[in-house]
Amino acid sequence: MNIALPNNIFSTLLAKVLPHELQDSIVFKEAALLSKQLLESKADIALIPSMDLLQHKDFFVSPKCGISFEGSIANSYLYFAKGEKTIESIVLAGDISSVEAVLGKIAIHEMYDQDVSISVSKNEAVDGTRNILLSGDLNFTSELYPHGLNFAEAIAEITGMPFVQYVFASRNPKKLREFEAHAEDLELKILERINSPEWTIPFSDSTKAFFLENLQHVIYDFDSSDLQGLTEMLRLTFFHGLILDMFEVKYE
Repeated sequence: MNIALPNNIFSTLLAKVLPHELQDSIVFKEAALLSKQLLESKADIALIPSMDLLQHKDFFVSPKCGISFEGSIANSYLYFAKGEKTIESIVLAGDISSVEAVLGKIAIHEMYDQDVSISVSKNEAVDGTRNILLSGDLNFTSELYPHGLNFAEAIAEITGMPFVQYVFASRNPKKLREFEAHAEDLELKILERINSPEWTIPFSDSTKAFFLENLQHVIYDFDSSDLQGLTEMLRLTFFHGLILDMFEVKYE
């Protein structure tokens, strides 16, 4: 069974608690390429950005596990330009995906009642000259996160539900069920082993302390709240005219 995961600290921890026979088949990819791994049959299972489902409604999705956030910590942070009174544009940078591209514009409209343009840049510098939505570990390794708006928390406040950033998906429902059988109690396993000497958290001491303190707000084992959170996020895209009709996620 080939498994593709996004290359960030949250999925890295998840990978560490999967059975060894599965760890040997894991590849880490840019978030924007994960669904392509499924389409090209390079992966049987992929932890895809949740908004990829807008383009891949035929994917089977696990209702049991993935990665969502209740607040306090996130994989993406929004940093505002200094001195601007209005927000006219946002630059996406880092390990961006459909989540930031779709929900970045919606979040600003919901929070500030402003319409913004969205662009993508390879320049990851957070220097106060532009509004930048930065995704990935750079928020932590560069210790930028205290100065940004927690994107997961912003979406969670809008929907009133957890922010579901990644879902496990497959084109083969049997493969997905086989994977789920090996992916139980992920949160408990991570929290039990997070302080193990062999586990390295590649952040400064202060950032590592923040990370460990707030890891309890990262959800790996889904329940009805997470599924409702995904539904509410999809409804947002419908209400904002990004999709013409609501659809049912194909949970397996």
